[in-house]
Amino acid sequence: MTFGGEYLYPSLIDKAAALAFLLTMNHPFVDGLEVSASVDDAEQMFLNLA
Repeated sequence: MTFGGEYLYPSLIDKAAALAFLLTMNHPFVDGLEVSASVDDAEQMFLNLA
C-alpha cells in the first residue's frame, strides 16, 4: 500500500505488525480473534520469507 509514491509499511515487519493490529482491532471474527490474527501473521511471514 502506497501513499504519495511511498510505502506506508516499508519493511516486512511493519507490514506484519499492521496486519496483526488491524485484524485484532477491527474484529472481523466473532470468536478466536487473537488466535486468528497470530496464525495469519505467522502465515504471512512464512510466505514472504519463502
